[in-house]
Amino acid sequence: MLVRGEKHHTRRQQKGGMSVTHHREGRGESIDEEAAVFDSPIESSRRHHTHWRLLLWRKLRYLHYKRSIVVFTIILVISTIKVLLGLDKTELRKNFRTQRRVPRFNTSIPYDHLIVVAGHAVLMEIDKIGRADRDESIWYLEDYQRGQDLPFEFVTHVKAGVERAARDPNAMLLFSGGQTRPDAGPRSEALSYYLLAEYFNWWNFPFVAERTQLEEYARDSFENLLFSLCRFSELSYGRYPKQLSVVSFNFKRTRFERLHAPALRFPPHRFQFIPQNPLANYPRTRFNFARAAQGEANTILPFRRDPYACFSDLKKKRKSRDPFHRSVPYGGPSSCSKMAPLLSHCGPHYYNASKLPWAAT
Repeated sequence: MLVRGEKHHTRRQQKGGMSVTHHREGRGESIDEEAAVFDSPIESSRRHHTHWRLLLWRKLRYLHYKRSIVVFTIILVISTIKVLLGLDKTELRKNFRTQRRVPRFNTSIPYDHLIVVAGHAVLMEIDKIGRADRDESIWYLEDYQRGQDLPFEFVTHVKAGVERAARDPNAMLLFSGGQTRPDAGPRSEALSYYLLAEYFNWWNFPFVAERTQLEEYARDSFENLLFSLCRFSELSYGRYPKQLSVVSFNFKRTRFERLHAPALRFPPHRFQFIPQNPLANYPRTRFNFARAAQGEANTILPFRRDPYACFSDLKKKRKSRDPFHRSVPYGGPSSCSKMAPLLSHCGPHYYNASKLPWAAT
């Protein structure tokens, strides 16, 4: 029992530690020393600041979490849109880059139809080939070819050749065109067109790939046909086509039908010109049809006088389109030997048709 006026110290044992109780004289109250420590003003202030720091940290963490969710959602939406829009192109690019998808040329087919797609330009940037139908910057173009929407025409020509070959199981498709541009390096027009067909997965006719090859020495439109006939013979064990088709600009119809085919003495009823003029259906096209017609008229005149391009400006033009001095390999013992006399023929008069191999086909 505690008596008033006296100071007593009592120690009590508690679970988890010791607590000291003081009893002061003249007052019948007791003070818990441990509680007194925590209730001091200094410690109370510290606890107050700690509490607000904790609240602030929790608020900042919440805001950071919320912002992260918003940013993640935006990125997810944008990525989904890009995937949906670029899915087809991604698949096409994958097909284009996969080497094993390129089939071997099928030599077991009894080819009797030659389809020629005449090249007009060289593709420079393969990594941007998906824009080949609308981007001039990835093509090597002459000054007169720029600003004419020609990339769309080039792709259309390739597609037309593939579609025509798809309709004839005995047709061989040749992309024809040499290494004609000095500033384009050793890239050929023919290879550029082949890469286009490969990138676009042959426009859903992939089986045409096994019947497609290149002719990489032609320097003008006449050689597109002449050399392609030789290449056909090389690839078909000495045979020659019964039918000859060529894909080119519509305004070049006269040149092919009335000048080149007769100079080759190819039977007219077995020759087909496949005209391409898709830009005529676009009122806002930049293609200058009048200038193209005038340029074609200027080209036809020399071919009328010199159908085999052996002299005049046509010969100079051929020389300028052979910047790497490549020797034409056709006409040898193992390469269309029956055409050797035609390959070397010059003059304003047509070669004797009876001596040509397709005269008997």
